[in-house]
Amino acid sequence: MFSHQYTDAQATFVELTTATGALRLTPGHYLYVNGKTAQARAVKVGDHLETASGSPAVVTGITHVRDTGLYNPHTLHGDVIVDGFRTTTYTDAIAPTMAHALLAPARALYTMNVTL
Repeated sequence: MFSHQYTDAQATFVELTTATGALRLTPGHYLYVNGKTAQARAVKVGDHLETASGSPAVVTGITHVRDTGLYNPHTLHGDVIVDGFRTTTYTDAIAPTMAHALLAPARALYTMNVTL
């Protein structure tokens, strides 16, 4: 399920570069940094991002770029793999624990095979 899919929306993104690739996400989006969740805006060069395989990737560069497209998928467990990196489906719009609780009914309906 997506809370939003704005293909034409313009936004500023944080681009985090590592030796294994780059990840672009909004500044308030949460991802796994140094073994815990943090907002993209808080990541620093030298921090470790979690890759899809679970191994760490050291951040070697950080830039801010304007780009088109805003998407916010939601999964049963609250995580998603983006460009080879493990991120959450949560942003600073609503605290992650609150967002996960608010989405519990949608997850329950999905697991019962009920279409929204």
